[in-house]
Amino acid sequence: MRRRGWRSLLLVLCATPVGAQQFRVTGHSVIEAFDVRPLVDDSVPVASTIGSGLLRHTTDGYVVRCVSGEAVCRYRRLADAAGAMPVTQDLALAAWGLGRGIRLYARARARAVLVGDEELWPRGGDHVDVLAAYAEADRGFLRARLGRQWMASGLGFFDFDGAALRVRPRRGLAIEAYGGLGLARGLHEPLTSGEIARQEPFAPTVRPYVFGGQVTWNSLRRGALAAQYHREIRTDLGGLYAERLSAAAFLRVGPAVLEGDLNVDLATKAMNEGRVTLRLSPIEHVAASAFVRHHRPFFDLWTIWNAFSPVGFDEGGLRAQWRPGGSGMMVETWSAYRQYEEAGAQPLFGRVRNTGWRVGVAGATPDARWRLHGRYEVEVGFGAAKSEVHLRLGRRVREAGMVTLNAGVFQRLYELREDDGTVWLLGLDGLLPLGARSRIRAEAAMYRHAAAGQASSRDWTQVRGSLALEWAIGTEPAVPAWRAP
Repeated sequence: MRRRGWRSLLLVLCATPVGAQQFRVTGHSVIEAFDVRPLVDDSVPVASTIGSGLLRHTTDGYVVRCVSGEAVCRYRRLADAAGAMPVTQDLALAAWGLGRGIRLYARARARAVLVGDEELWPRGGDHVDVLAAYAEADRGFLRARLGRQWMASGLGFFDFDGAALRVRPRRGLAIEAYGGLGLARGLHEPLTSGEIARQEPFAPTVRPYVFGGQVTWNSLRRGALAAQYHREIRTDLGGLYAERLSAAAFLRVGPAVLEGDLNVDLATKAMNEGRVTLRLSPIEHVAASAFVRHHRPFFDLWTIWNAFSPVGFDEGGLRAQWRPGGSGMMVETWSAYRQYEEAGAQPLFGRVRNTGWRVGVAGATPDARWRLHGRYEVEVGFGAAKSEVHLRLGRRVREAGMVTLNAGVFQRLYELREDDGTVWLLGLDGLLPLGARSRIRAEAAMYRHAAAGQASSRDWTQVRGSLALEWAIGTEPAVPAWRAP
């Protein structure tokens, strides 16, 4: 009987599948090349300027700033063309099968400037970043994470060093709480890092604690709801950096869908975002939507920008889309009107408009061997305007490759300071799969700036190019091979 017992146990162990440790490594390698015309500080004697007051002109047409009591007026001009060749490497590692529901995940980014000045490339001197690095235990009902992690919510993307705990008490309902040390949004570094200090004269000297929670409910038939509370406070408890609340809703009523978003800055008692959208399909193959929106910029309390009382706007718009049945063709059009709040500031010159509008139309041919996409849009707003036409003509190569010709022209005026001019674009993109888990993407473009003829016009003509390799090693369930977009 003892021999039979050991034999039975051995048969059970051989017949029971044992989960093996598995991993997946993905990489994104990019090398780019571009040339630019940097801006440099310059000055001219006050006596050589034309006009009076704070803003004047030089004899060759530059706008200069003349401060009372100073012997010179200052301005920024274009330097000689300069180029750079940066390289960026992203690596992500996921490992699982280490135990029931146990997973490890890490993502890092390395960057360097091979040719040219590091200052020409954003964060060119910051060579390594850890975007995420955490351990996760997921048992379905309960999920826990510990380490550096990022979250996506109604308040946008943010990351922190700490812990997060999510509970699913019933199907479609999730409750999550998180907390730890906060990081600067988009930088993946502490607020006390030198990256911020080099740009902000009043940069924080103390890191914040971050904590909050969110609740989400999702019903595929009726809709979804989500709410989040988020708070950032100095680790010495000496001040508040941010306190925010967000809510979102998605409700299906027959053929119509109603969506709503709300972001509130509790510290300043201001609504940063409020939006309601109604979507419906009045007839077959036609979709339409209408929205109303209020927006006011959000700034953390540690910045000085809240002292200037940022101005918001109210906006409403319409969008319609037509997709003929079975053809794969698409035609879309949109429009919107915007009303800015009163700024209460005295303009330095002229009168600034307090309204804005935009209209546009786009279309695409069927998804066949040849693909054509076109877009035209005009937008006029406070202190800025743009108009653009963009065409993309693509052709499939083999099964999942694509070669695309880009052409366009746009005209933009930024923040009351740029001269009138037009930029012409001509470029070529290529996508070539190398196998089931790797592909090469190449892009090259020429931007030709045609100024309006002023002597002081800035020439932004430049050439850009990039070569990227995306690859993966290992396997992971439900991850398909690369496909053309």
